[in-house]
Amino acid sequence: MKKTIGLSLFLLICSMGILQAQDAILQNPSACGLNLPIADLTCPENSSFYNPNVFAIQVSGVEGTALGADVYLAEVRLLIEHPWISDLNIRLRAPNGREAQLVQNVGGNADSFGDPSLANCDGYMTFQLAACQDVRDAQAPFTDDAYRALEDFYLFNDGSTNPNGTWELLICDDLEEDTGILQFVELAFTTSNCPPVADVEILGQDTTSITLRLSPNLGCVQAVAEVGIPGFVPGTDAQAGQGQVFAVDCPEFTLTNLAPDTDYELYFRRSCNGSTFAANSCPITFRTACQPPSTTAVESFNEAPCPASCTADCDLLGEWRNTTADDMNWLAATGPTPTANTGPTAGIGGGGTYLYIEANGSQCAPGAEAILVGPCILLDKQGSDDCHWSFYYHMQGAQVGSLRAEVSTDGGLSWELKWSRTGFQGADWQHAFVSLAD
Repeated sequence: MKKTIGLSLFLLICSMGILQAQDAILQNPSACGLNLPIADLTCPENSSFYNPNVFAIQVSGVEGTALGADVYLAEVRLLIEHPWISDLNIRLRAPNGREAQLVQNVGGNADSFGDPSLANCDGYMTFQLAACQDVRDAQAPFTDDAYRALEDFYLFNDGSTNPNGTWELLICDDLEEDTGILQFVELAFTTSNCPPVADVEILGQDTTSITLRLSPNLGCVQAVAEVGIPGFVPGTDAQAGQGQVFAVDCPEFTLTNLAPDTDYELYFRRSCNGSTFAANSCPITFRTACQPPSTTAVESFNEAPCPASCTADCDLLGEWRNTTADDMNWLAATGPTPTANTGPTAGIGGGGTYLYIEANGSQCAPGAEAILVGPCILLDKQGSDDCHWSFYYHMQGAQVGSLRAEVSTDGGLSWELKWSRTGFQGADWQHAFVSLAD
C-alpha cells in the first residue's frame, strides 16, 4: 500500500512539472532567461498525435482595438535554445483562434533560433510581416535580418479581434532525444490601417507592358507602383525616387509604355486614405520581351460575313480554317457583334473583318469549343527570340470563357499551350505577342 501511494505521488509531481512548462502565462514582452523547457516528441512525424508545448502570452496595453482595421501584428521575436532546430515546428495562435505557421523543419542540424550568447536576450530572431527574406532560405541562428514566416501575419486580421488578450506560441518537436528551452518571446504591434503589400505576382507580360496582382487582395485600393533599373532607390508615399511612378487602383494592374527587352525592378506601396502610405513592398524583377521583327505573314480575314449563329458553317478563304473536331465555327463578321453588351463594335482601326464566336441562343451549348487552325510555319531562327506570333483579341461579355493559343511541332498530333486568357478582358482590342523561340 505504501508503494502504491508513493508511486501515485511521483506521477502527480511529474504531471505538474509538464503542465507548468506548457501552461506558463507570459507577459509581453516576456522576461529574458525564461528557461522554460520544450519537450521532445510532442508531435511525432507521420503521426496524428498532436500535443505541442503551449506557451500563453498575455498581451496588454496595445493601442488599437481590431486586428486588420486599426492595428496589426508586425513582428514576432523569439529566442529558443535547441541543439537540432529542424526538429521544431512553431505556430502562433491569436485570440480569435486563427493560426500562422512560423517555421517547420528549417535550419538543418544547426543550434538555436537566435543567439543565446548575447546579453539581455539581444540575440533574438525576428519574424516580420512582409519581410523580404524567407526564413527557409536563411541560416541559423537567424540574426542577420528580419525574416518572413511560412504563413503570413495577415491571417490574423479579421477586422474585429482586439489584439489585447491571450496569444499562444505552439512549439512541436517531431523527433526524440533533443530538447530545447524557450528563453524569450515578444509580439510587436503597429497601430495602423495601412500594412505593406505582402506579395506581388506577375500574371503576364509582353514587349512593353506587365500585368500584376497584389497579395493580400484588398480590392480596389489606391497604390503606387514605381519601376526602374535594378538597384534603383524607390521613393516614399506618392513621391518618386529614382524610378518611374504609376498610379494604380483596381486589380489586376497593368503597367504600360515600358521599354522592350529591358530589365526592370518594381516596388508597390499602398495608399490607405489618400495621404497615408504603407512602406514599399519587397522588390520584384522582370524583363520585358524583345521588340518583334518586321511582320512576314499577315492574315486579315477579309471574307464575306457568316450567319450569326453558333450552328452556322463558316468557310474561311485564307490560311486559317475552322476544324470539324470541335463544337462550332469561328464566324467572320464586320461591325458590332449581334449580342448586346458584348464586343467588339468593329474590327481593328474601326473597320475590316474579324472572327468571333457566337454563344448566344438556345442551341448554343455551355462549354462548347471552337478551334481555329493555322498554317505550318518554317522558322529560320529557332532558338532565338526573334520569331513571334502576334494577334489581336477581344473578350467582352458577362460570361466570357477562355482563349488559348497552342502550337504543334509534330503536324497536329500534340499541342503545347503558349498563351491563354480567361474571362472579361476589357472593352478594347488587346494585342498579344507569343514567342516561338522554343
